[in-house]
Amino acid sequence: MDKRLRLGLLLDWYGALLTDRQRATLEQSLNEDCSLAEIAEREGVSRQAVRDAILRGEDQLEQYEAKLGFLARDIALIASINEMRKNSADEDMQKGLDALIERIEGNNGI
Repeated sequence: MDKRLRLGLLLDWYGALLTDRQRATLEQSLNEDCSLAEIAEREGVSRQAVRDAILRGEDQLEQYEAKLGFLARDIALIASINEMRKNSADEDMQKGLDALIERIEGNNGI
């Protein structure tokens, strides 16, 4: 999985656990594709401060995932459901699995 995509998903899962500055800088970097200079100007800090906040935030997100594993669990769950759907000849079963995947993806942004 692409690093930016992974970090975006981790931010969705664990962003509320970050400091306000880490969350704001990561959201601007990942979701708005802002440069360090743009974020620094918006936040009224140096580019180095933004870079440090982003790196600490990324590290925190990875630590939360390593301990809690919510993203990995959802990815594995969706893969299992897709495998079941692929191997099922029953149309009603496939529709039910499609609905289940939609619910999972809708709740977590995967």
